[in-house]
Amino acid sequence: GLHRFALQQPMPGVGDLAEPGLVLSFVGGDSGRTSTWADAPQAVTSSALPPVCEGNAMTLTEIRADVPETVPAVVERLRATFRSGRTRPIAWRLAQLSALERLLTEREADFAAALATDLGRNATDAWLADLAPVTTESKYARKHLTAWNRPQRAHLPLSMLPGKAWVQYEPLGVVGIIGPWNYPVFLVLAPLVGAIAAGNCAVIKPSEHTPT
Repeated sequence: GLHRFALQQPMPGVGDLAEPGLVLSFVGGDSGRTSTWADAPQAVTSSALPPVCEGNAMTLTEIRADVPETVPAVVERLRATFRSGRTRPIAWRLAQLSALERLLTEREADFAAALATDLGRNATDAWLADLAPVTTESKYARKHLTAWNRPQRAHLPLSMLPGKAWVQYEPLGVVGIIGPWNYPVFLVLAPLVGAIAAGNCAVIKPSEHTPT
């Protein structure tokens, strides 16, 4: 069975987004140390894991899972979070995307080191192929998110007038993201940008061939 993704080099933001009310979980690998994004200002921050979101309500904490959750349990927890409506506000989505960008910027060296260990990729290629595209995509999503969520007017046949119709985009719920081995950051976090921007929760399964 799959367990929470064990981080060999814990990085801010790589783990469960939000406790209580999880919106993102990593599964796959062994049980052990995970990181959590928490929307609780009073959360205790580990000295090994400095907060990446100071100045707002988001604080990084560290947890240890003695008994890893099963995948169905994680999915059900995320579904409960989605049903609570927590992920729907545009302001919340924008804050999450900004935090993701800070993660990629502040921990660029850690990502590059992990990619070098797993794939032999140098720091320049890591930035060009994995990190910069995600940051660019997230910034683009933040810029256009409000417009994307506006109702889109739809035309009606004459028989339906003077009625009005429009298309309102709604999040679907819990998104599953399965990462490949060759671009383990870009092809996991780029889909995550879309999932967060749309107001969804996400479960991420990193490739077992990129353990770092």
